[in-house]
Amino acid sequence: MPPTLLSTNMGVNVLKKSLITSLIATFLFLNAILPASAASIVKITVSTDAEQYTSGNVINVSGTVLKDEKAGKGTSPMLQVKKDNTIVESYQWKDSEIGANGEISKTINPKKYESGYYTIQLSAKGTDLTSVSVEVVSTINKPDPSKPDPSKPDP
Repeated sequence: MPPTLLSTNMGVNVLKKSLITSLIATFLFLNAILPASAASIVKITVSTDAEQYTSGNVINVSGTVLKDEKAGKGTSPMLQVKKDNTIVESYQWKDSEIGANGEISKTINPKKYESGYYTIQLSAKGTDLTSVSVEVVSTINKPDPSKPDPSKPDP
């Protein structure tokens, strides 16, 4: 039996509905995916108030964490102090500790640090780390083995 005009029109309507449904589903899918994959631009800086410290001084570290030119909320900024490749101290800022313009700061007390060069690294989600180097000169008095210890009685 040859197709009638009515059955042909019904087939076209079904195809139109199927096409419209597919287009709407594709649009909703792309709308959900594209904002999630759009990358934010995260910028970080770090600095110290000096290049050399004694173990009795404090190291004032400051920096900025910006996400799309605003305070870097959600970037989990992390500070690590390293001597060679060993982490000697670390700190992670909470979103509430990041200033309105992305400012961050931390005071480090190197009184237990050995003399030498240290790298202070700042990292955050969405960007490469940045760092600054400082030198610590230890003032911890180490006993001189050639001199007698005054706290011990003479033999």
